[in-house]
Amino acid sequence: MIDVPNQLIAQLPNAVIERYRNNELWIKNILFTKLYTPQMSEYELSDFGFFLTSDNWDEKALIDLKFKAAPEFLLGLQTTDQNIDAFDVMDGVIICKPDEVQKIINMFKDIFCNETVGIDFRDIREAINFAKPAKFIQASALKVSESDKVFSQIIDQIPEDVTINAIMFQAESNRQLTLDELRIASDTIDKMDIDDKYVFYNAEVVDKPEHCWMGMVYMIG
Repeated sequence: MIDVPNQLIAQLPNAVIERYRNNELWIKNILFTKLYTPQMSEYELSDFGFFLTSDNWDEKALIDLKFKAAPEFLLGLQTTDQNIDAFDVMDGVIICKPDEVQKIINMFKDIFCNETVGIDFRDIREAINFAKPAKFIQASALKVSESDKVFSQIIDQIPEDVTINAIMFQAESNRQLTLDELRIASDTIDKMDIDDKYVFYNAEVVDKPEHCWMGMVYMIG
């Protein structure tokens, strides 16, 4: 293990990065999530790398990004009608709106960067390595007591004729949700008949008065 200041990680020699990529070396201070752009002169290492498909990445540029940033997962965020055909380079695409990009990146950090929950990266890879783009949906309310309505608004956005293979679910509120409030979401997700190892969720208490927000990324077959 080596401890490298965050600002110097991008300047590590290729030989060191290659050892990290081959799981022969662990480097402290690597970013958990990072949004990359083609204009960057250097790519910092990250676990979950993101890029916008509207930034006109070509396959060569994505291969270069994946080699230099060495992410465990590389995900495209599609905020326009412009899609990208490079599934052999990236792990998947998530369709979202431009103002939802940071929400998705935060979700990945909150759900997967959780030392109290043991998550197998192999399960994550199987879940997000989908053949079709995933979709991000969200809903919110000013009262936590309306969490059931917020969750219903989330579910209503999912087309009835799709088969869901995996989901990521995040809830934010200004207090801990009660067991009864959480059970509404749990029971509905159970009815989707998704393998438990492909259901990832997290609930956060945030310092926002009268706040209740929920977001979901769902992967379809």
